[in-house]
Amino acid sequence: MQPIRPTDAQRKFIECVDRSILLHACVGTGKTFALANRAAEAIRRGILAERILCVTFTNRAAEEMRQRIELYCPADSHKVVTRTFHSLCAWIIRQGAVKLGIPQDFCIIDEDDAQDIIDDLKLPKLVHLSASTIYYVLEAYKLYGRVVPPEEGPALQRSTVERLYALYHRELAAYKALDFSDLILLTHRAFKPNGPLADEWSTRFDLVQVDEMQDTTLMEYEVVAHLARKAQNLVLAGDFDQTIYEWRGSVPETVIDRFRQDFPRQEYMTFVENHRATETLVRAAGSVVSALSKTAPRPAKAATKGDPIMIHSAPDERSEAGWIAQEIKRLRRRGVPYKDIGVLCRSNKRARAVSGVLEAEQVPHITVEAYEFFRRQEVKDCMARLRFLLNSEDRVSARRILQRPASGVGDATMKRIEDAGKSGLRLTDLFSLSALDYGDPFELVLNAVQHSTLIVFDCETTGIDPLEDDIIELAAYKIHKGALVDTFHRYLKPRKPVGRSVYVHGITDAFLTENGEKPRDVLRDFVDFIGGGILVGHNVVFDIRMLESACSRNEIAFVRDNYADTLSLARRFMETNSYKLGDLAERLSLSHRPTHRAIDDVATTWELLKYLVPRIERGAAERRRTVQAAAHVFRPLAEQIDRWRSLMTELRPYQLLDLILEESGLFDYYRREENRLRNIDELRNTAREIDDRKLPPLQALEAFVSFAALVRNIDRIDRQDRVAVITIHQAKGLEFDVVFMPGLVHYEFPNYGAMREGRIDEETRIFYVGLTRAKQKLYMSWHATASPQKRREPSQFLRLLPRDIVVRSG
Repeated sequence: MQPIRPTDAQRKFIECVDRSILLHACVGTGKTFALANRAAEAIRRGILAERILCVTFTNRAAEEMRQRIELYCPADSHKVVTRTFHSLCAWIIRQGAVKLGIPQDFCIIDEDDAQDIIDDLKLPKLVHLSASTIYYVLEAYKLYGRVVPPEEGPALQRSTVERLYALYHRELAAYKALDFSDLILLTHRAFKPNGPLADEWSTRFDLVQVDEMQDTTLMEYEVVAHLARKAQNLVLAGDFDQTIYEWRGSVPETVIDRFRQDFPRQEYMTFVENHRATETLVRAAGSVVSALSKTAPRPAKAATKGDPIMIHSAPDERSEAGWIAQEIKRLRRRGVPYKDIGVLCRSNKRARAVSGVLEAEQVPHITVEAYEFFRRQEVKDCMARLRFLLNSEDRVSARRILQRPASGVGDATMKRIEDAGKSGLRLTDLFSLSALDYGDPFELVLNAVQHSTLIVFDCETTGIDPLEDDIIELAAYKIHKGALVDTFHRYLKPRKPVGRSVYVHGITDAFLTENGEKPRDVLRDFVDFIGGGILVGHNVVFDIRMLESACSRNEIAFVRDNYADTLSLARRFMETNSYKLGDLAERLSLSHRPTHRAIDDVATTWELLKYLVPRIERGAAERRRTVQAAAHVFRPLAEQIDRWRSLMTELRPYQLLDLILEESGLFDYYRREENRLRNIDELRNTAREIDDRKLPPLQALEAFVSFAALVRNIDRIDRQDRVAVITIHQAKGLEFDVVFMPGLVHYEFPNYGAMREGRIDEETRIFYVGLTRAKQKLYMSWHATASPQKRREPSQFLRLLPRDIVVRSG
């Protein structure tokens, strides 16, 4: 990627690094180039790279942004935070998990997993709707508070939707899982005035840039606006005429109005010179968009004239698709790679029809539906093992692990475990060697409270990254046979200033200079204090991870064999709206309250555990009976899981995946299915390709699992030399040398529903997005009949193209 000289308009934008900007950048005008250059210019002018945030629409765009920033500013580019919106929200939530009262090791589930949970809850039988319909109804309710009528089946009352949501949300919490809409919703709530993360994140960045803002919902805008409000330096960049996601809540006019209110010093800028497409294609785009906007692209001075647009009329649908197949073959003979050709359709139905003919004509191609890589059975089977290693309460993954290869766990065993649910037993407990050995997943903690020793502990830190951040306060109670027998409370000197974390715990650098001790001395004493006791904490996984990392840095041996988390215990044995330690203390009228100081949080956690113990004991007999009956079936699997988990800190993710594939039997299970084995190989290659060697194995594994959860299928569609047959919505952010747009007939494009509801402008924008994906050559086509009884008329959009740049055939 070679540096390019910016245009005057681009230079003005790049050099304006001290205020907010609304950038209307027409298609192909170098928006990504300018955004990356502006970030680099800001670094050169003294803004710290780690205080710059760039938000993109796709992972593909995020990677391009990273590469460009590195090109323009090599030294610090890796510190710039560049994420998709969902990735940004997941990052924020994970950093604020303790304050939000959710486990830091939560997993992110996709639509398929969410629908499996809905099926497991038997919600479809409850309301006579499919799991997918219920999922979309719940998503709309969560994000917008609306009860959306299902496309098919009975309408739902608000009270019914509220009940479904409560059941679904409770089950997600039991899985320690969030779905995609949770990522947006939780972040938005956390940033509300007096929200748990509002103050610390409002000062986190000095410059925020959002690409493709025309597809941003109001809720998403409010998240990024909060991040930029203190600095008053927010860029919203996009082509407002490419708004094609109104159906999912994108409202650019409302967002722009709010932006102008929230950032009064903003400037409005435009890019109109297209550097990507031929003069012919830019003229076509300008002609179409003139029906919508005063801002139209114009060709760059260096643009070639290019071929005219071909409009083909076919007698019927199959002939139309056949013509496309023959044209693609002709292009291939002329040297055009298949992957540089896109067939962009208004609907999935049209894409499937074209795909069927291309298949018959042996034209290599791929559809997003066929490619949905991380939703393929064999890929999900592999990822389930990795996910479960990181989240031992992930029931979706546990069920999948039992399915393939066959585990020997039959329906009767599953029914017995399900029936024991009221005792607090979960399927995932049977994957624990400790639970199988002791006959009850809670036996260790119950025994420690009554007959042995446990260590209730908490730590305050400079942040949440075990590699970069330090423990600055460490406190613990030693409980022996239910009585407090000793207390530990020390302060540690950090490697760097406490920074923004002072707003959380109130511990200043000056205080630590006076009261802090050498970390090695404190940690060595604390490991001695623990002895053989069981560790207990609230959201304890975070504290243990910080403790492990600190001990490792200071060359102190620390192995956490057994621990108990009062957050997980409270979720199992209490029903309440919030499981944050402070909210639980208030609800239960505990005598102690957490203050984000370690010793106070320890006292509250111990009091909470004492409240929970009698509730845990009530179901012990039933849990023991169930575990004893199933232990022999689950033990081989539990031993496997235990071994893999012990290797998470030693093996790179791709090495661990290879080991799991061999030892789990998945390789043998899929050995005779060539396509599935190919996909497994691709997963192995992907794990190797994205492995960040700067991260220790465990953090790298977390990064890979998070990547797999958040990656969009469209990000991966051009990895092989095949024609992409996709919808225009799916093509957003992509470009091709050659584009075919089939099915341009009345009632399909624009579609019937949009015409009936008066949404022609939205359909025009979709048409505009489709034709602007082409860089060199554009083919459009329509068919005269769909059946002997169904006549078709050409789309009205074809009349928007200037006649002198069109040739017709057929």
